[in-house]
Amino acid sequence: MYYLPNIEKYGKLKIISEYMRYDVPRAFIAKSKVLPKDVYIFSYWTDEYDTHDEWYYIHVNEDEKRRVENGEVQLRDLYNYKTVYSVKTPFDQTKPATLIELNAQDVDEESLPPVGFGVECIDGVFGMVKKPAEEYKTGDAFHEVRLFKPRGIKPISWSAAQQILSAWGRICESILDKVDTNATFSPSYAEVGSYKMQFKASHNKELISKVLSSNIILNDGNGNYIEGLKALGVDPRLIEEFIVSLAEHDLQFDVRSNSGWTIANFNYKELEDSAQHLKEFNQKSVGSHNIPQADEISRVIKYVHAKADFRPYNSETENITDRQILYYESAARMLGFTDKVGMLTPAGWKLSLCRDNEVEQYKIIVERFETSLCGWAWMQYAGVQSIYDVNPDSSEEFLLQYAIGLSPDTAKRRAKTLRHWLTRFNQMKQ
Repeated sequence: MYYLPNIEKYGKLKIISEYMRYDVPRAFIAKSKVLPKDVYIFSYWTDEYDTHDEWYYIHVNEDEKRRVENGEVQLRDLYNYKTVYSVKTPFDQTKPATLIELNAQDVDEESLPPVGFGVECIDGVFGMVKKPAEEYKTGDAFHEVRLFKPRGIKPISWSAAQQILSAWGRICESILDKVDTNATFSPSYAEVGSYKMQFKASHNKELISKVLSSNIILNDGNGNYIEGLKALGVDPRLIEEFIVSLAEHDLQFDVRSNSGWTIANFNYKELEDSAQHLKEFNQKSVGSHNIPQADEISRVIKYVHAKADFRPYNSETENITDRQILYYESAARMLGFTDKVGMLTPAGWKLSLCRDNEVEQYKIIVERFETSLCGWAWMQYAGVQSIYDVNPDSSEEFLLQYAIGLSPDTAKRRAKTLRHWLTRFNQMKQ
């Protein structure tokens, strides 16, 4: 059986599922005693030459085998994120077969199973079938995640799953927003009785590429965690939140292809060093949406008063642009005077009740700024306990080093706003 070679890497192979035959099996799953119990070889015939046949071998797991045989995924999808081996089997069986590990660029896309080809089972017999790609349960736009505790028997609580999956969602949405502001990301389905969930993303390949790079950076051990994540455009704060969530519930997290192959594992126990670096950096870092763009604090105060009095606050009443109006709304939200939907918080009502005492109003604003993400990070950067002890001229260097998601030019513009604020704070203190 020249098509089932005895190769040193795998030893003696045995076919356990045959999906296509033409004279000999052309697409099949084989078992090797060399591989773990739940790992198989998927072999697909690529071409015939004068002296030999060529095959593409990849490893598949039990879950992938099940999904293929249930007709849930295309055979082509099995090759996503896999190491592909070219195996040449001479017709002259006295000559040995050869195996070569291919680089990604050496894999001939035309030699993979065609788009739309999968497996169907009729009366217990498998066969190849072609149908529209959208009729398969998942495709390239999907990826899967799995929560698990390697040696645990206690069920994972919903609150734990919700917290970790929410943290994962925030990472993905942050990455995708930098790829395309109109990118979409949403849960697709979860398997009943499992801790697996499928997600659909409009730029899934770009997303997974950055996730894999982040995983490599976090496990690298060379200490360049922050620089690596920032270069990828991945927010270190969101990564810390994710790792902390896993540690809190003593869980591990796998990222899998749509076919069910594990392509990345996040084990918080192996990420202690990178988590410590993230913690130290994140005390000083701040995301772009938490950095004010509103130069005049007096307009922030006026906005809060208008909300308290149910009066309009817009480009006509303030004689500024709509974009500037958004800056002041955002600043009020950043300082905690309004909530996500624009309603006044207790801090906002407290500020509105001090409208006849400008000094008291600024005391409240300074307190809110010191406990905001931006103010706290700036104080940590400066190594001081009070915002009054921060040098206003340090704003630009602070943002260039620790702002997440800002270009150098934008960081310089935001630094100007921070200088305005701190200058005004000091004037009111005096």
